[in-house]
Amino acid sequence: MKTIRNFPVGLTIAIAIAIAVTLIVTFELALRFVPAGQGYYLVDGGTEQRAIRLPLLAPNARLTFKPPREYLDARTEGLPSREYVVETDTDGFIKPGRLHADPDITIAFLGGSTTENFLVPAEARFPHLAGQQIAACTNQRVNTINAGRSGITSMHSLNIFLNTIVPLRPDFAVMMHNINDYAMLHHEVSYWNDHPGRSLLSTFSTRPSEPVGRFARLANLLVPRTVNFLRARVTPTAPPTDPHAARWGTPKPIDVDRITENFARSLETFIHAARSWDIDPILMTMPDRWPEDFSKESDKFDEFISRKVFAIDDYSVFKNGFNTMNETVRRTAERFEVPVIDLASEIGRSPLFMFDPIHFNEAGSRKAAEVISTTMCMRPN
Repeated sequence: MKTIRNFPVGLTIAIAIAIAVTLIVTFELALRFVPAGQGYYLVDGGTEQRAIRLPLLAPNARLTFKPPREYLDARTEGLPSREYVVETDTDGFIKPGRLHADPDITIAFLGGSTTENFLVPAEARFPHLAGQQIAACTNQRVNTINAGRSGITSMHSLNIFLNTIVPLRPDFAVMMHNINDYAMLHHEVSYWNDHPGRSLLSTFSTRPSEPVGRFARLANLLVPRTVNFLRARVTPTAPPTDPHAARWGTPKPIDVDRITENFARSLETFIHAARSWDIDPILMTMPDRWPEDFSKESDKFDEFISRKVFAIDDYSVFKNGFNTMNETVRRTAERFEVPVIDLASEIGRSPLFMFDPIHFNEAGSRKAAEVISTTMCMRPN
């Protein structure tokens, strides 16, 4: 009897579903006879899209990293064993920086890991510290923007500049690039390439996210340290390697002329883009600790080069190329009458300032801030 009483309810629901499906199908078929107007219909395929790679850190994020002992021993000299923290603002720029709601001067800094300065205490990162020193010498409110990001080239910085910094209308944009452009143009030949992690364009799937992926993101949000702890133990693998390792592992001749010609064009593009938006461009050279005689140096330099930058068959050519990249910065600045902050000339090749061949320690970052602020404070208004 109960089944008989429920039959009308079930029938009503079935009829309602059938009517709804019929209406949807009828509506879809009817739209085939209506002009599309604005927009497109995705009928089949097209599960991948391309987008400009904007390699900033996530907005409003807090990232922590304590270098493992094996990293400190193999690739650094004198880097303190401590937890380093990076916090970002609403645009993904590294804090501190935009301290004033109504600044008199805003300075944006663009570059790779040597500008990002992840392994330097927040208050000593040179983009922020230079701003504080410039404020002191000018008696004005100064905001700084640290848009540095590990592994990126000057063309990535140009993407960042056009899409996130220009709308903020800073007064100055300071760019420091060398080693990442050098490596990219050597191994990939062009800035426009299909490198899985460092191309200018990224390709991503438009398929719906899998439930496992959604759960992983939620767990990462709620209990990130627990997730990291379990991931390291559930999937005990070798330390992750950069996507370029397999692609860049074979030594080949370094075409310094081709590389520096392309690098100069990228710098020129940045200069014109900044000026077209009434922003004063400034170029910086990159200091280093590359030794004159590589064979007499510690294994730390070899470890850095082989795992991070190049597979080198002729060290003297490599070192000359790095120096030529800095000279390209100077020549390009002179050609377009752009100020140069010559960190490469002002900061000595010493473990007092860099914990590996190119990255600042705290003392080096403070020295860079001093050079930057002194140079900019001496500039005529």
